[in-house]
Order: sequence, then structure tokens, then C-alpha cells
Amino acid sequence: MIKKTLSLLLLLFLIGCSYNTSDPETLGPHKACVTCNYKFTDFKDRDLSYTDLSGSYFFGAILTNVKFAHAKLQATNFTHALMSHINANHAELSSMQANFAGLMHADFSHTRGKFPSFNNADLNYATFRGANFVLPSFRFIEGLDINFSDSKIINGIFNDAQMRNVNFKNAHLRQSSFKNAILKDADFTNAIADFSDFSGADLGGANLTNANLSYSNLRGVNLSGAIMLNTNLEGSKMCGAILPTGVVLEHCRPLEISKLEEQIKENTKIATKARAEKK
Repeated sequence: MIKKTLSLLLLLFLIGCSYNTSDPETLGPHKACVTCNYKFTDFKDRDLSYTDLSGSYFFGAILTNVKFAHAKLQATNFTHALMSHINANHAELSSMQANFAGLMHADFSHTRGKFPSFNNADLNYATFRGANFVLPSFRFIEGLDINFSDSKIINGIFNDAQMRNVNFKNAHLRQSSFKNAILKDADFTNAIADFSDFSGADLGGANLTNANLSYSNLRGVNLSGAIMLNTNLEGSKMCGAILPTGVVLEHCRPLEISKLEEQIKENTKIATKARAEKK
């Protein structure tokens, strides 16, 4: 009987805590408010470093210039929130939802987590340098100069993303998907993106120097003007791809990788020379 009573009290306590409406003024560094409801609340310029906000609800909240450094944001919902210029470096983002959020100039450096979602978010000038994600979703995001350098993103989903001048230098992107993504002038120098899907993506003008794209799907990808010095294309599927000089690789017959690499190197030299002459 006592055990049943204690179980009932615990259940009632948990229900009462579900999306509780704790006073936002009491929230600060090193504090916690788990599963709190801050829908449409104005937190701009606040310091929430080292806070535990797991499972909390910030739908449409104003969070511009907020410090979330080292915060616990597991399963936190930031859908449609305004989060420009936030500092969330070293935060835990597992199952965090930031879909349709305004994340211009946001700093997610060295963040980590499984299944974070940024679908349809505005990520102009945001940085994820050194981030460590498993199965993150960046579908339909828009962003200029996003920085993913030195990040480790396994099974990332970037389908239909629009990322011009994106920086993936030294990034580890194994088994990620960039189907139909806009990646013009992207920097994939020294990136590892083997077993990935770039089908239909636009990599025009991208720098793929020393990138590992082995066993990836490059069908129909646009590589016009791309720099492909020492790019590893072993086992990749490239039928329908547009090579750096604009030549379309129409057939899908297996190619000897050495011959294809020679062709791409020659095309890259021509493209590099043409680019230099324009300057």
C-alpha cells in the first residue's frame, strides 16, 4: 500500500513538472528547469550557460544573443524561435528541435548529440566548428558561409539544403546525404565523405582538394568549375555528372578510376587557369 501511494505521488509530481511554467526571471547560469514551458517568452541577452533545459518548450521564443554555453538541451524544442547570435558552444543537443528557427550567426562550436534537427532553419553565418553529431537533420536549411570545419557528422541529412560557400574543411561526413543540395563554392578540402549521397547536388566551384568521396553516389552532380586535386573517387557512381569543364559524363559504364582521375585533373587545370585569367 505504501509503495503504491509513493508511486502515485511520484506520478503526480512528474505530471505537475511536465511543461511547468517556472518564472523565467529565476532562470540563470548553472540552474535547471526541465520540461518547462517558455513559449513566446523573451529571453534576449540572457546568460543561460550551464543550465539544464532538457525537454523544455521554447516555441517562438525570443532568444537573440543568449548564452547557452555548456547547457543541456536534450529534447529541447526551439521550433520557430528567434536565436540569432546565440552562443551554444559545447552544449548537449541530443534530440533537440530547432526547426524553422532563426539561427543567424549562431555559435554551435564543439556541440554534440544524436538526432538534433535543424530542418528549414535560417543558418546564415552560423558555425558548427568541431561539432560531433550522429544522424542530425539539416533538410531544407538556408545559409551563407556556414562553418562545419573539423566537425564529425555521421549519417547527416542535408537533403535539399541551400548552403553557399559552406565550409566542410577537414570534416568527417561518412554516410551523409546531400541529395539535391545547393553547395556552390563549398570547401570540402581534406573532408571525408565516403559512402555518401550527393546525387543531384550542385557543387559548382567547390574545392574538393584531397577530399575522400569514395563509394559515394555522384549521379547527376554538378561539378562545373570545381577543384578536384587528389580527390578520391574510387568506387563512386558518376553517370550524368557534369565535370569541372562542363563536360557531361553521359554513360554509366564502369570507368577505370585512374583514367577518370587523369581526366578530372586535366579539367581542373583548365578550370583553374580560366579562373585566374578572369581575375
